[in-house]
Amino acid sequence: MLKKYLWKKAIKKACSATEGLEDTFANYLTKSPGVKRYFRLLTKANTSNNLYRNFVITIAFELYMCKRKEQKAWSLAFAILDNWFDLNKVDYQEIQNQVDPKELKNILSGTQNVYREYFLLYDDPIGKDLIRVHFPYPFGKLYVDVKANLSRGIESGFFRSGFSYYKVDGKSEKEINCVAAIGDQKNFLNTNLRKRG
Repeated sequence: MLKKYLWKKAIKKACSATEGLEDTFANYLTKSPGVKRYFRLLTKANTSNNLYRNFVITIAFELYMCKRKEQKAWSLAFAILDNWFDLNKVDYQEIQNQVDPKELKNILSGTQNVYREYFLLYDDPIGKDLIRVHFPYPFGKLYVDVKANLSRGIESGFFRSGFSYYKVDGKSEKEINCVAAIGDQKNFLNTNLRKRG
């Protein structure tokens, strides 16, 4: 319970220190499944690989989902993680230094880049199922393919409003409907019979 309190405190402190963000956005972030995923990662395992990079992408995605500019993503994400590590008395300088500023700047240069990289955060290198995520208007013709293991489920935050999801089998796509989320941990899905291609 203390860890969850500290996570919310880290988010609220960073949002209140970021010009143009109000308390409602901090509350939104504390409830976002994509952001909650990082709380679980930080409290369950050693997840230092690309932590800051991936969290910046997630925050940029959340800013876009709330119709805000991602310009604050970098500083906000760093502030949240820095606050978290400070509150937990963890030295984070080495983890923070893993970020490649040039790569991150390229990713944050456009909405479609952020969308693409956000969904690739869920890519399972040994996944046998291919999920095609189509972006919303005005990027409706753009998509990203993500490998997953549907028998195991996909981590919280993958299924987002406004995006279309298809399971790719050969050259055809079967639309995916999210059936249930068990607790906060995984999104489980089902395919219906509508096909594309």
